[in-house]
Amino acid sequence: MADPAVLIRPLREMPEAGRLLAQAFKDAWSDFFADRSFEEIEETMFVEGTELPAILVASVDGRIAGTVALRARSVETHEHLGPWVTGLWVMPDLRGHGLGRDLMHAITAEAVARGFREIYAVTNTARGLFEKLGWNRVEEILYHGEEVTLFRTNRRTKRH
Repeated sequence: MADPAVLIRPLREMPEAGRLLAQAFKDAWSDFFADRSFEEIEETMFVEGTELPAILVASVDGRIAGTVALRARSVETHEHLGPWVTGLWVMPDLRGHGLGRDLMHAITAEAVARGFREIYAVTNTARGLFEKLGWNRVEEILYHGEEVTLFRTNRRTKRH
């Protein structure tokens, strides 16, 4: 079987993906998005601005397969930091094939292209991925009732 055709493009090139991704986020993080409608999630998570957020969408053989974003703000207790990699998500049946890694490489390249030197992220599920990609653990924090790891990478001094 041939490898699937993977494309990673900005959301603005495939705006129809926003609704599907909003539904996927509500399913994946039901506690976090419990009090928000699909429309609210789409309006807050999947609308690009002129600067940030920058939202990338992966498709595999024409099917929406994942997403990641670069946002100016994310963690309220760490407003002094940014920008942030947020919303890294891959369709459950496509996990384990490197798509998360590909999305992370694409969004860090986007950050570098925009002139950002340091990039931050928090996660409770993708710690291993961030570590494999060379991100540095900064601290463990409590975020919306969950213990998460705050990561930082400095792309100016690292090579891919």
